[in-house]
Amino acid sequence: MLTHGKEHLRGWYDVKRFKRIDELLETLNNLRPLTADELSYINTKMRIEHVWSSTALEGNTINEEETAWIVLDGLTVENHPLREHFEVKATDLAYAQMLDLVKRNAELTEDVIKELNKTVTTFTELNFDRWGHYRKVLVYPFGGNKDAYTPWQEIPQEMKKLILWINQAKSHPVERAALLHLKFVSIHPFVDGNGRCARLLMNLILVQHGYPVINIQPDEASRLAYIRALKTAQSENDDSAFVELITNYVEETLKQRIEWITKGGD
Repeated sequence: MLTHGKEHLRGWYDVKRFKRIDELLETLNNLRPLTADELSYINTKMRIEHVWSSTALEGNTINEEETAWIVLDGLTVENHPLREHFEVKATDLAYAQMLDLVKRNAELTEDVIKELNKTVTTFTELNFDRWGHYRKVLVYPFGGNKDAYTPWQEIPQEMKKLILWINQAKSHPVERAALLHLKFVSIHPFVDGNGRCARLLMNLILVQHGYPVINIQPDEASRLAYIRALKTAQSENDDSAFVELITNYVEETLKQRIEWITKGGD
């Protein structure tokens, strides 16, 4: 079981890095408020990018433009199976659900996580007994046949510990968001939808603290880096590479947002 024993051993590099992140966030905040049109554009762009990237990471072949057609216009895309359309729609609904949780300042609970999973999988999981319910089968990371994820009998206990941890953690929000993603996906509590839920939960923490939504890019190099960082954390009990990867995404997203606003949306 993944314990993340090194998460409290970060040095001066992390302190300086998070300080730089905080300075970028402050710069972004000083550029607000945005006009209604600017805000609408950014929110729609974040929504489409999240839905597309998160489903693409799971093997969905619908591209970003096609995702916009499905999400914004309700269209279907030729030569793509119905299941892929359903995955896009379900992820979009779960994204809206995540933002609503932030808006309501809702406490993160097991029931909240189960509802997110139910939304993510309702259209694609044929066995409705699995919607929002913890799995009762053994599953393995990355298609392997050893070092299984948390045994299903231990999932309720591990999820209670996860909720307790996230509600008591005092670390920097970016670190906390990364570790929530990592801890959740390492438990792998559901039969399906764990990756999409993990990315939603990570962004829930970020948005709660004023950061923009970040999206793990699904191109081959980015996907491999993401999987490699996860695998390192799970097999070597060292979360530093994964935290750094997420921190890089946060920093780059902040810089992109600042540049877009200062250049007038060009």
